[in-house]
Amino acid sequence: MRSSLMSVVLLLLAVPAIAGTFEPAELLPEAGIAVLDRAIAREQLQRDLFGDPHASVVLGRVDVYDRFPYVEARYFQIVSDPGWNRLLFGESGQGLAAFDGEGSAFGALDSPHGLAADDQGRVYVADTGNDRIVVFETSSEFDRLELRPAFVVEGLSRPYDVAFSDGGTAFDDRDDRLYVADTGRNRVVRIDLESGAGRITRTLGALGSGEGRFAGPTAIAVGRGDGTNNDFVYVADSHTRRLVRLIDTGADLLWDRELGHQLPQVSDLDTDHWGNVYAASPRTGEIWKFAPDLLPVASLRAGLDHPRSFHVPVLTVTDHVRGTVTRAGQGSGVVVERWGDRSGLRLMDLGVELREIAADASAVHFTLTDRARVHARVRDERGALLREIDLGELDAGRRDADLATLTGGLETSGRGDVSVEFEAVSTYDDARRASGSAHLRLNGDGPAALTEAAVLGASPNPFNPRTSIEFVVPAGPALPASLEIVDARGRVVHRAAERAFDPGRHAFEWTGTDDGGQPVASGVYFYHLRLDGREHGGKLALVK
Repeated sequence: MRSSLMSVVLLLLAVPAIAGTFEPAELLPEAGIAVLDRAIAREQLQRDLFGDPHASVVLGRVDVYDRFPYVEARYFQIVSDPGWNRLLFGESGQGLAAFDGEGSAFGALDSPHGLAADDQGRVYVADTGNDRIVVFETSSEFDRLELRPAFVVEGLSRPYDVAFSDGGTAFDDRDDRLYVADTGRNRVVRIDLESGAGRITRTLGALGSGEGRFAGPTAIAVGRGDGTNNDFVYVADSHTRRLVRLIDTGADLLWDRELGHQLPQVSDLDTDHWGNVYAASPRTGEIWKFAPDLLPVASLRAGLDHPRSFHVPVLTVTDHVRGTVTRAGQGSGVVVERWGDRSGLRLMDLGVELREIAADASAVHFTLTDRARVHARVRDERGALLREIDLGELDAGRRDADLATLTGGLETSGRGDVSVEFEAVSTYDDARRASGSAHLRLNGDGPAALTEAAVLGASPNPFNPRTSIEFVVPAGPALPASLEIVDARGRVVHRAAERAFDPGRHAFEWTGTDDGGQPVASGVYFYHLRLDGREHGGKLALVK
């Protein structure tokens, strides 16, 4: 089975940079192919290729030299197919191979679902129907990848997903671990990897909906920071519709926080280079993105058909000039959808957006959807540049830029109206940028004031048990404001009646209760603040 089609799946570094949190990228630009689907497979390969693909993982290596060819990159992709009980794998532009286990030391695979890979090239498969995790050693020669059965972890029940952690020390396997969403027993399992084997060392969970209990955990991922793993473990619990963050202390798995949502099932979780979390929901056709603290920052729905997984590859980069070896998360993600004539495997670029920009007399507030280097430029009312500031690299989430830093003494010059322009440059690719601005009035010797009413957003967010939705009324007459908070289904849970507010900074406080005073469940909520005849909105994350 040889074809150039695998190149459309694996060109993770050779796609044009486009701004936005999620941007579709052509898998094979020269052929005009946007998605590897059943129709393309039949046309090019004269076969269906997949039965029911579920998850994907990429084994990638980049070598940097001081002479031609300077950079060599090789990517092998593996896709699980529970419909045909096999793994399909191959390298960009080369042949495909399949492993179903028949005649191997493992025996036949049965409904393989979640996949993970480590920094040594090992591959971990949740062999769901066989109640086990199977582990492969891999080797490659030229364009061929070989999967060699290594060992099996037994003692599980319908494991649906698996995640690998390097313990915070890449390329040092002494603290390597696996985490398993052991769906059949409604628990999370930690497996320590040692001496070419795996040993279950910790478990957390039993059937239930409270803290420390699960009801159908179907996806799991490990937190990251700058490419290496940290102690966070994220679990999607389907029947209770929760996203849970655990902390692995070494001695135990501790329940840290949970976020309720309205997604009927999350079939896959993954984290990127900076620890942002991606959740695939096939029934609603969505991929959600959360900051590491579980603040929802973006979602993608348009153009997707039952996405089963979203995988952000982490590659091994060997710099032969500097003598370094590092792990680097990529600025693209592979989506595995329902296999059909117009859906299958597609590629998304990861970029950045600036949202919810607003200012008050002390700071300018904004939301970043990804880690980015942020620049600010202050201009007068004629557009002349007054000041330029590098705010450094900022993580995804709600961020503040101190106004005294931005204006740098301009408040004493009596310059009048100014604008603060922000530009966010993606840490993955500096061609992916986002921008936005806020407008202020500098009051001579006094503090800066807004030239128009503005909503500053909620703080803290995520929150428990209370948050404040802040806004500013500019100089002039009092302005009317009101607030509604709705849940993810659009039901109003809290109202604050309209009343007039004098110039200055104000806030509506919400204590996480409904209008009857009863606590609401953890989850994603939306606020609608009507100020001076205009409606402003944003997301709230109540975590418990």
